[in-house]
Amino acid sequence: EQDLWVSGNCVAEASGDWQWEMDRDLRFTYMSANAERVLGVPPEWHYGKTRRDLLGSNYDPALWDEHQRMLDAHLPFRDFVYPRVGGGAEPRWLRTSGVPVLGADGCFQGYRGVARDITAEVEADRALRALLDVVPNLITVKDAAGRFVMVNRASTAFHGKSPAEMLGKRTGELLPGEIGQVMDEMEARLIESRAPVEPREISLVGPDGRAHQWLVAKVPFLGPDGAVQRIITSSTDITEQKASQARLEAIADRLHRQNQALESLTRNEALAGDDTGAMFRAATETLVATLGVGRASVWRLTADWNEIVSVDLFEGNERRHGAGIRLMARDYPAYFTALGDGRVIDAEDAHTDPRTREFSVNYLTPLGIGAMLDAPIRVAGVLQGVVCCEHLGSARRWEDDERSFTAAVADLLALAQESAERRKTESRFLQAQKMEALGQLTGGMAHDFNNLLGVIIGNLDLLSEDLSGSPAGLARIEAVIGAAERGARLIQQLLAFSRSQALQPVAVDVGATVTKLRGMLAPLLGETIEIATRIAADVWLCRVDPGQLEAAIVNLAGNARDAMPRGGTLTVTVENV
Repeated sequence: EQDLWVSGNCVAEASGDWQWEMDRDLRFTYMSANAERVLGVPPEWHYGKTRRDLLGSNYDPALWDEHQRMLDAHLPFRDFVYPRVGGGAEPRWLRTSGVPVLGADGCFQGYRGVARDITAEVEADRALRALLDVVPNLITVKDAAGRFVMVNRASTAFHGKSPAEMLGKRTGELLPGEIGQVMDEMEARLIESRAPVEPREISLVGPDGRAHQWLVAKVPFLGPDGAVQRIITSSTDITEQKASQARLEAIADRLHRQNQALESLTRNEALAGDDTGAMFRAATETLVATLGVGRASVWRLTADWNEIVSVDLFEGNERRHGAGIRLMARDYPAYFTALGDGRVIDAEDAHTDPRTREFSVNYLTPLGIGAMLDAPIRVAGVLQGVVCCEHLGSARRWEDDERSFTAAVADLLALAQESAERRKTESRFLQAQKMEALGQLTGGMAHDFNNLLGVIIGNLDLLSEDLSGSPAGLARIEAVIGAAERGARLIQQLLAFSRSQALQPVAVDVGATVTKLRGMLAPLLGETIEIATRIAADVWLCRVDPGQLEAAIVNLAGNARDAMPRGGTLTVTVENV
């Protein structure tokens, strides 16, 4: 045995390790020469001292107590690590193993063992642990039996336990149930395959009481024989990543629906036509369907900015359209001021938002409206109205894309109205061109016919002189002359229409003119329409071209006839204003 001890000492000296011996009181009695080369203290300095005398302050009390228990029980120990100080040497970390020495009578005589300086290894390990402790991932190391041998600070914080409470335990002891089984299955596959297993997503409830999503990855650490010695696990908290991904997917879904809605709205025939009612109905239904609000409406601002009037209000739950609500600026000054600013009114809590809280008592509360999103309608840069989206229920957070979508719908309505006005202007211009061409044609024909009437009237005047002795013949001639003169007046009207005849305004009794035309209007109006006149006694004379006045009255009567297809009474009133 002594020879083996000497041989072992030679091997230890050659490897940089050293041997030591203790007596039955656990005091050092021998230390080989390598101790001085490594520790810088002669072997003799250690004699008479116990390992406790050399123990540094930064030891682990639990590990030391376990080591001391083994020494007191005279049991062999292996790979005990402790900090060593004393003798003026730098503190060192040592790993030591020992076996008890028994006498011939079997009584305990002391210990023999070997020690190694592992300061560099411990410092590297401590540096690695320090690094792992600042990593947000849960990092753990297990032995091949599945027991924790190292855990970082994030792991202990998440589980709400100290390292001592986790080391030596298995996952199932900390996370009983399905999660523990999942982890055990992953580790079993890792040990069998000796290769990393595919990461798994699991849900764990943290100390904050909230469910966290984790991405768990496990890789093996293989020993010299190729077997798995350690299982290294890294768990990444992907809760916020998942939430962000869900938010992005929700935004993408909303944007897709909004783009489809805008494309559908731009292709809607109502926006290309002149039926503004259909245009507004299409817009409000699109807003309700796309934003998921309870009500959407289009309001027109009066020219004096004193009120807004709903031209279409769509209630999604009832699938019902309405109109006619009026809101006065004097009752809601803050809202009208906000409209004038030209920005989107995004009242997430309409009852408290300073721009909309004026509506709370009389409008929001009775209708159950919690949030409002309004966008102004500007036609040619001038505020003409507003698109209003109303969320039923409690407050609601409006997203940026929802603000943009509502503003886009308002802009589409503005463009549609601009296009409608442009079409009306173009139509009036074309009509003016047609009337101008017709006037030129009419003027030419009327001028020639006027010349013919002049000849006819002149000859009738001469003929009346020839028939002065025949009362009957003279009466017929005068009737013909009267008809010719009325034709001349008609020609003058046509010439005035064509701008070829200058107007001749004179003082005219309008009441007498109406009375004279009453008989002429009866055939024009037909049998289903009666004519009534109301002529004040003190009507003033008007300076006007008689022919133009008669033409205007006839045109008005014709319009009235067209407005009463089932008949009625046309009343012509003449009075001073």
